[in-house]
Amino acid sequence: MPQTISLLCIDDNPLFLDAFRARLEQEKDLDVTTASTSAEALDLLNRQYFDVIISDYAMPDMDGLALFREIRARGGQSIFIIATAKRLAHIARDALNTGVDYYLQKGADIKNEFPRLIDFIRTRVPQKNAEHELKTQTRFYNSIVHNGAEFICRIKPDGTFSFINEPCVNLYKKPSQQLLRENFYSYVPDSERNEILACLQALSPEKPDCLLLHHVIAGDGRSILLDWGYHGLFSPSGVIQEYQLTGRDSGTLVRIGTTGTGGEHGKPSAVTGSSPKTMEEKPGKGSDLMAMLQSLDVPFFAVDKFGVIIAWSAKLAELTDVAATEMIGKGNREYAVPFYGKPGPMLVDHVVCSPGSTGGNNLPAAKKTGDTFIGEKEHVAIRGKPMILIGKCIPVHNASGHLIAAIESIAVSETQAETAGAELNSGIARPLMEEDAEFEGIWDFHQKILVGDPSGSIPLDIMYDTFVQFCCKNGRKPVDKDAFEYLLPQMDAPHPVVFRGKWQGCRFR
Repeated sequence: MPQTISLLCIDDNPLFLDAFRARLEQEKDLDVTTASTSAEALDLLNRQYFDVIISDYAMPDMDGLALFREIRARGGQSIFIIATAKRLAHIARDALNTGVDYYLQKGADIKNEFPRLIDFIRTRVPQKNAEHELKTQTRFYNSIVHNGAEFICRIKPDGTFSFINEPCVNLYKKPSQQLLRENFYSYVPDSERNEILACLQALSPEKPDCLLLHHVIAGDGRSILLDWGYHGLFSPSGVIQEYQLTGRDSGTLVRIGTTGTGGEHGKPSAVTGSSPKTMEEKPGKGSDLMAMLQSLDVPFFAVDKFGVIIAWSAKLAELTDVAATEMIGKGNREYAVPFYGKPGPMLVDHVVCSPGSTGGNNLPAAKKTGDTFIGEKEHVAIRGKPMILIGKCIPVHNASGHLIAAIESIAVSETQAETAGAELNSGIARPLMEEDAEFEGIWDFHQKILVGDPSGSIPLDIMYDTFVQFCCKNGRKPVDKDAFEYLLPQMDAPHPVVFRGKWQGCRFR
């Protein structure tokens, strides 16, 4: 049986709307809802997702193209079809140039148009759903891979890079496209290279992994000692194809306490499963996504749309000394306990509706950039240790656009006792900022371009344009203006603030 396709039809002519609905409902796989105004349609869209929206062009409160722009501005990705009785070429041209998916001409020939319209809907909806699902998984996967502190790369058997994440780009201080033409072994000291190659030659399909402690030469010339996990990727015939490398600086690891519920010391429990409610709208897809995320060494947790914990990563178990087996399946905002000592709201509550929620008044402060929520820095105590925490939360939707989960990643840094209540100092701010690839460049711009000056002021547009130019010149990816204006005031010395349309308290060097 074909999957049901939901349609929202909007027209201020009740006779046409009823006739249009009656014709579409002859098709058993089409579920039709109607609205007589754009305002009524927007209200419906606030409560329900529709695969297809068919809107009349000329309506008294808002024309069809204005409605289309409003829906897209709100993040709606439904297939959009414009219908009009006016035979004006510019309407069709403007509709298609604006991004509308299909143009329908009303009139005596509309009966002949229905087969083409229905065929278009049945063909395009599955394509759109597949594209959306792929983009969602790819975007979130890339966010996790590039936001972590780990250096992740892939190399060919001869050592040539075939993939490199943003922390590696920052380590070697070269653009990724340039690094993909270079050799990993050229960044390894000569005295260690042969021993590494000998270890890799010993890998096999039966034993594809090894863990090595060796140096690499950073882009600034420093020799840095890192833990490197090597995983061999073999063909079905047993021939090595590539190696995947994961490097981390174990010297920055903060160990809180000596015993706890996380299992044997130094061996935190891995994520062990998911709630029965996990991703029930798309069997198999959600579990595949979680399995992919659970393989990453990143501190994060995930909740379903009811606020029940469905994933608690090994890295987070190590940080909090609380095992995944203790957390998965819990609701009522229990995810906050390891950080705040009691249940309470976190960034995921901006996305999901947890039991016990009393609305938005008690939610943590956050900046929304696209569909990502970025939290403010907070002073917390984890296992009795004062820490500084910054969170980031991303919603997860299924192919139909329905919310099915929210994932919050955690970045922490230990704070010294005498500054536990103070603002972030440079030693703490830098790892937090550099850990998130989306915000790369802000730290360097702040440190290299700005100087504190009580009488200084810089117009907002000039500041942001200068930041973009700085990023382009240095191979950095500039964040959007909203994120820039949210993050820059969190930096210290100079500590710029916005007042009357200008950045006050600083000047360019």
